[in-house]
Amino acid sequence: MIINELKVIQIFIEMDDFVSTCEKFVGSKLIGSPSPHAVNEPGITVSEMMCIELMYHLSGYKCFQYYYQQVVEKGSLRSYFPKAPCYNRFCTVETTHIITDDLLSSMLSSGVALRVILC
Repeated sequence: MIINELKVIQIFIEMDDFVSTCEKFVGSKLIGSPSPHAVNEPGITVSEMMCIELMYHLSGYKCFQYYYQQVVEKGSLRSYFPKAPCYNRFCTVETTHIITDDLLSSMLSSGVALRVILC
């Protein structure tokens, strides 16, 4: 799979801007404060997870596990995501951040992701 470096960077920047805006909005609506003693913080951010998921959808692969293990862990995206965990840990972290699926869905429906792809 040929990766366009500028496209990867552009997708990540769009995702990061979107996530930071959503986190500010959601953070202002939460009751209480987050725990100051986070346990087992993942080395990968929500923006990076969303970027990997969006690039999977653009890649044409049919199996996310195969894509993640071959392209992200061992392949051409390894240099872009050096702190990416193994596939099983990624799935665990991703399910604890359910917001990633909701954010990605809202980005796709709002056209933000389409602007990134088409530019």
